[in-house]
Amino acid sequence: MGRFSWLILIVVVCWSGIWAAPVAAEEPEKAPQMSRETFAGTVGIKAGTSTAEDILYVRGDGNAVWFLGFRGKMPEALVDFLEKAAHDGVALEITGEVARYDNGVQVLDTNQPFTYRPRPAKAKEAVSYSVLRTEISGFPGREVGQTPAGSRYGLRDVEGQLWFLGFGGNLPAADVTSLDKAIAEQAPVRVSGRFYIFSDQTRALDAGAPFEIKREAPASTPASGDAGSSPAAADASGAHATTLDKVLIQGVPHIRKGATTGKDIFLIVDKDGVLWFLGKRGILPDALQAVLDAAVKDKHAVRITGQAALFADGMRVLDLRQPYDCQEDVAALPQPTGREKVLLQMESQAPVYGSPQVKTLLTVTKPTEITRIWTFHWNDGQGETPGTIGLRDVQRDRTLGTWPAVGTRVMFKTKPGVEWPTSGNGPPFRYWAATVGLVVPPGTYEVVDSSPQTWSTNREMGNKGCTWVYGRQ
Repeated sequence: MGRFSWLILIVVVCWSGIWAAPVAAEEPEKAPQMSRETFAGTVGIKAGTSTAEDILYVRGDGNAVWFLGFRGKMPEALVDFLEKAAHDGVALEITGEVARYDNGVQVLDTNQPFTYRPRPAKAKEAVSYSVLRTEISGFPGREVGQTPAGSRYGLRDVEGQLWFLGFGGNLPAADVTSLDKAIAEQAPVRVSGRFYIFSDQTRALDAGAPFEIKREAPASTPASGDAGSSPAAADASGAHATTLDKVLIQGVPHIRKGATTGKDIFLIVDKDGVLWFLGKRGILPDALQAVLDAAVKDKHAVRITGQAALFADGMRVLDLRQPYDCQEDVAALPQPTGREKVLLQMESQAPVYGSPQVKTLLTVTKPTEITRIWTFHWNDGQGETPGTIGLRDVQRDRTLGTWPAVGTRVMFKTKPGVEWPTSGNGPPFRYWAATVGLVVPPGTYEVVDSSPQTWSTNREMGNKGCTWVYGRQ
């Protein structure tokens, strides 16, 4: 073969190597770091091309993963135990030699001695308490028991704190009558005495020490922005409040410090000047707390739908025991007017593989319209049938939406403002493109791909998914 023929052959081989670059010519892995350690989590099984090639693994807290091995290469008794643990959802604690690779993969070395057992239950913390002599006021409530003596009485003060007063059979008959009458007439009471304050924040009246329960004149309707002396939430029976179904609360939330506890109380004054009590920090669900904290910080409006309780003094309280929804009021956000630009560019020229182990995150510091997103699926050159691309609000732990992707065989024009393909071009479908058109407030957002096992990644990208996100601000 002549020189020119050899030159042609070399060029062809090199050109083929370029297209195969994402999956070929991986740099040899460095020797993993070995250490003996204990890890715990739930067992999972990932299907292989055959039953014997099923991969067994443990997923721990924070989504950390330890690979245990292939079904066909593990002792049958161990496989049976792991399968049962996976089926029953039992968490395991495993101690052995673990190999840690540079790309974050953790593998149990089953050639070395290791032990496994159900994870021991965490011991319950001992409950301690202190004693406080004080005076509280608010609207009483009652949880009805099987007998009048078994009914439990309580009171929520102006800051939403629940105080247990006792069971009907343990309280003096005169006080039970007074509380029943106050509940029926939706009237507030004042209770003075000695209370136990437990470490879990439960508060209970010491009925064995001197105490007094007396009626109190209803408070006047509070001024906007002040919780006044109104109750903070309905009691378990809701007897002293009127239920408001399908309320819509819109406005910018603000915080008022509790007079006795010093804890944040979240309030909204809507466009009609009506005051709504949302709850107190530490009692609110984490997701709702995150949305309200962000809204207070950024001074943007929220929309809350659900049920509420209307009290005799005019206070309106969101009923967190019933289904509700809280989200940013997108219509109230400043609408972005800038030109489209690339907000996130996660790419690499090095070889790639699937299954990103690190979340692909985008952080914006001002109201932003996410216009378009594309992701790369090399998958040994075979691509993947297009699915969806989604966006999740990390701080508020909720999915904002998913959008159908259009798949293409070759890369399309990626310059901002350029029209993207509207129909498929493949197979193979290596590039997924989705049109979003969603305005989001400042925050951190995760790009979610419906086929993470084929979503391309590598160490150069920090084991995040290969993604471009476009938007305007």
